[in-house]
Amino acid sequence: MVENSRIFFDAQFDYIYFVYGLAFILLASVCIFLRQTPTQPIPWKWIALFGFLHGIFEWADLLALNLGDNEPFRYFRTILNLSSFLCLLEFGRSTTGVLHKKTIGRWVHLLFLLVVLAGYPLDGRNGINVLSRYAPGFIGTMWSVYNIIQMAHRGTVGKKSLFSLAAVTFLYALAVGVVVPDAPFWPASVLNYKTFFSTTGVPIQFVRAVLGILAAASIWSYSLSCLQRKSTDDQSKHIRTFGTRIAITLFCVLLLGWFFTNDLGKYGSQNDKAHLETIIDMYKQSINDTVTTTNNTVKCLAESPFLSRLFLSATPKSQQDANAQVDRYSGIVENSICYLMDTEGTTLASSNRKTKDSFAGKNYKQRAYFQEAMAGHPTNTIAAGLITGEPGYFSAYPVYHSDGKIVGVAVIKSLLGRSTMFHQGSNYSFLVDEHSLILLSSTPAYKNRPLSPISAEAIARVLNNKDFSVINNKPLFSHPLSDERTYNFDGKNMLFISRPIQLPGWSFAVLGSIKSIQVFRLIAITITLLITMAVIAFFIIRQKDLEYIQRITASENFLAQLINTIPNPVYYKDTQGKYLGCNTAFCEKIAKCSRDEVIGKTIADLCLTVSANTINEISGQDADLLAHPGHQTFEMTVEKVSEQNKPTYLLSKDVFRNPAGEVAGVVGVMMNITSIKQAEAERNEMQEQLWLAKKQESLNVMATSIAHSFNNILTTVLGYHELALEDLPPNSSIHKHIAEAQRAAQEAAKLSTLMLVYVGQSIATMQVVSLHELLHDKLPAILIKYIPPNVTLSIVANNTSLFIRADEQKIHTLTLDLIKNALEAIEPNNGHITLTLDAMHCTEDYLKNATMADTCLPGEYAYLEISDTGCGMDEETLSKAFDPFFTTKFPGRGMGLPTVMGIVRQHKGAIVIQTTPLAGTAFRVLFPLENPPKETPKHTA
Repeated sequence: MVENSRIFFDAQFDYIYFVYGLAFILLASVCIFLRQTPTQPIPWKWIALFGFLHGIFEWADLLALNLGDNEPFRYFRTILNLSSFLCLLEFGRSTTGVLHKKTIGRWVHLLFLLVVLAGYPLDGRNGINVLSRYAPGFIGTMWSVYNIIQMAHRGTVGKKSLFSLAAVTFLYALAVGVVVPDAPFWPASVLNYKTFFSTTGVPIQFVRAVLGILAAASIWSYSLSCLQRKSTDDQSKHIRTFGTRIAITLFCVLLLGWFFTNDLGKYGSQNDKAHLETIIDMYKQSINDTVTTTNNTVKCLAESPFLSRLFLSATPKSQQDANAQVDRYSGIVENSICYLMDTEGTTLASSNRKTKDSFAGKNYKQRAYFQEAMAGHPTNTIAAGLITGEPGYFSAYPVYHSDGKIVGVAVIKSLLGRSTMFHQGSNYSFLVDEHSLILLSSTPAYKNRPLSPISAEAIARVLNNKDFSVINNKPLFSHPLSDERTYNFDGKNMLFISRPIQLPGWSFAVLGSIKSIQVFRLIAITITLLITMAVIAFFIIRQKDLEYIQRITASENFLAQLINTIPNPVYYKDTQGKYLGCNTAFCEKIAKCSRDEVIGKTIADLCLTVSANTINEISGQDADLLAHPGHQTFEMTVEKVSEQNKPTYLLSKDVFRNPAGEVAGVVGVMMNITSIKQAEAERNEMQEQLWLAKKQESLNVMATSIAHSFNNILTTVLGYHELALEDLPPNSSIHKHIAEAQRAAQEAAKLSTLMLVYVGQSIATMQVVSLHELLHDKLPAILIKYIPPNVTLSIVANNTSLFIRADEQKIHTLTLDLIKNALEAIEPNNGHITLTLDAMHCTEDYLKNATMADTCLPGEYAYLEISDTGCGMDEETLSKAFDPFFTTKFPGRGMGLPTVMGIVRQHKGAIVIQTTPLAGTAFRVLFPLENPPKETPKHTA
């Protein structure tokens, strides 16, 4: 499982670096929205800068992996890496200052820089890179973890997101500050990229990429929580849905980008594969030619008729002939050594006899090719030389005597290490055996090493066969290699191809440059990057839109709440007269429906509590206002609320404009001025009452003065009449005239008495009497002579417990005057008069509509009501009804109702008049109820 994982990730390092860098660019993008504000004092800008620099650093590693690397570019990446960790350190330092109001100064960065620079003497640039991760990387990350936990404990929003971020950041601290590049000092020499990859099968870069994505998601979740705090439920749901869609979109883009990168890489691998197969084919052809030539040449040598004699005679001449033979046949095969061995394995002649590594006289009977040839089997093999260690192709053939016995072995060794096929520039070429042991390599340091791990038994077997002079058991790869797969080797992704050659068990392998694969994969990654950046840009723009919408919505909500708090109805509508909005007061007091029912309708569509004439007038005013912008005021009465409650509103209107300055509609504010109107009416009424009071006072003074002066004059007149009548005989004609004058003077005296009654200065004998007894029992006999035949009289007196404090004579006078007034209203038509006696409870509101109710308090009252079916009174007549000598009949009459008012005033009562022109009048006289008088106990003798 681990092995398969390593094989998989070896081919995906470029995409891992891409996702790694993208994760931190995404982290930076998310942190932009959490930048320091008065409401968000945490300096997220340092995390954003860390993410940006670290993302660029990982993408720089991607470029180095795919396009090649050099020392200046390595130093540039080291500076980027160090700068990003210093930003992380600054986030921890400055956040501590925000949370605890006290922190370490920025000089701490200099201290960490000195620690990092101490890595240069240890391992140069790589030492700086390692200590950058140990010092500011690990400590800065852990410092950030502490501060994030403090934020979670102190905050009220996004606590789960912050705790999740703290956990992810802690894991990232381990991944970035513990697992570091390989370095020749502890602990980097023990726990590093290679050991982690070989142990887990997962590169640490992939783990960091996943943690970076999780960190970005946690910060994103926190930012959404901050947005949701200020949002409505619908907005919060929209924000959560939008966040989920963005996450799914990014995941799908990266997944599809991975498939696209692999597919395009496979397309590009065809060129690299074809190039490497060409190299392999050339080598195979070369070695096949070498094998064929060597085999044919050694056969010809072994079958020479005179060669067997050279093995049987040990003379100088035969030795010279043998040397000549091996020299001649060695010249046929390029880069070869030709030699002859006797049946004991001792070399009798060798073409390299003049070199320091001469085979002459050496014994090779332990070599497998010699033993096979002595057994009568021509054989060939590839092996390293025992003396020189130089690998070659050995072809051995038995030498037969004429009698069929083997007398020796002829061998030609083709020197394979001198082939130009193992010098192909950036490619790594290997000649390997069946155990993957490298016999030849384009890089000499890799010789005698296995490509992949092999067992100890296989190594022992190879060493026993003497095919390899020495073996270094450290494999180039820690896992078996599969053909036509991409592996990371020496810091570069390379394509591995292996093909068998003509000799069984041997193959030719090449690790070749994958420039085409890298270019095509880089193109795919770039396309994926552009798409993801577009998605991120969309996220940023959309996030900005969400914040803008949130601010607008908050502003609208605040404006709506502000408008709704206004007790006066407020509305606004467009140029077509359709309502765009209104406040609660308008809905409740005017429209009598909800706000949603108001919006989009015109004033004619709504059942407003105003009359049709008012609606038409408002619509006309709106049209005029839109045509001629300005300010309008309009007084309107809400007529459809109830008969008793018809409030009056002052409607103030003006136009509002759109951002272009064009008239966009009408806004109106309605102010309830009912109380103002009532106060104005009450003020006018009070002024009128004051005027009437002054008028009444003037009349009282004048009437009193006239009455007393008139009485004085009439007293003198009547006195002289009495004297004259005494002096005249009764039968005198003058006596009769003087008597008539006396009667007229007496009538005039009664008139002055009535005037005194009107002003309340007449003498009254007040006692508790029964109104029922007074009027129901005694009055009908008196009234008979006053009621003409064309008028009927009804007396309704069901309540007998009507006791009032009154003067009986004045009550009779009051009743007769009211009946006379009713008769005059009916005359000359037929009619009916109703006299009602009863009691009632009078409220304050009821007494307000009564005449002379100033001194009356709410309570129980007896009332005398005289109603007629006469002509009734209009408002003007009613206002003058109690004026002295005012009449609607003919001049010279009219002291009846003023007398009634005077009597009522003396009895501390009030008068309520209900009248309708042509429909009759009802005078209801109110008297305060009194307790019935106590009966005088009878005395007994």
